[in-house]
Amino acid sequence: MWRCNGMTLDKICGQDTDVNEMNCSTCKKRRAVNDEALSYGPNIIGRLYSISSQGVETWEYYVPRPIKK
Repeated sequence: MWRCNGMTLDKICGQDTDVNEMNCSTCKKRRAVNDEALSYGPNIIGRLYSISSQGVETWEYYVPRPIKK
């Protein structure tokens, strides 16, 4: 899962979307840098660090433990 951090109507979208989906299921924004990687549950386990000009995503995962929100 990933969490959309796109802005919609002056607030963060915050929708959780399946990792196989490139667009947010709510606001339809394409996955972008600083969107969050989620484990099964509410734990943030990383973030989208960069996207190359060819569209290759680099994810940064947090160690040793996920961040709970």
